[in-house]
Amino acid sequence: MKKSMTSLVIGLLSVLGSTHAQAQNHSTPRLIKSFGAWGVYSYTSNGKTSCYTLSIPDRSRPANVDHGKNYFLISSYPAKKGLYPEAVMGYVVKQSEPMSVSLDGNTFAMIAKENTGWVQKVTDEPAVVAAMKAGHDMTVRAMSQRGTMTNYHYSLTGVTAALASVEKCRR
Repeated sequence: MKKSMTSLVIGLLSVLGSTHAQAQNHSTPRLIKSFGAWGVYSYTSNGKTSCYTLSIPDRSRPANVDHGKNYFLISSYPAKKGLYPEAVMGYVVKQSEPMSVSLDGNTFAMIAKENTGWVQKVTDEPAVVAAMKAGHDMTVRAMSQRGTMTNYHYSLTGVTAALASVEKCRR
């Protein structure tokens, strides 16, 4: 998994352009360490270090379509408290259709803009992160602009250790 995650770093700069971490002066993300299915990355933006953990899906449905590159990441920022989960899709999401992340039967609504989804209720972000730490199964569901319902399964193996590493980076 480490090799495939490392190869995603180059494409990740475009992903960061659509996240909360968008900045004018930022360095190339650097892989700090892999924990199971999750990699921890850091980058410098305007002189401050930010970290995030990222994973790619281990299953994508339907199998007969081009999904592009999909990620789920949890970011932290030096100027803010908290962890910020988001899904980045390899296509434009249909804005009028619901997007969600499900963790062991608990479903959280997400709002989408272009190819990115964020937890709809900011107050639910800590619950999503806690469910990821305690969970076994995570699925992101979204409808593409073309009307294809998609879902992505992510392994949660290593996410707790990865989030601990992100927390250390924040200090």
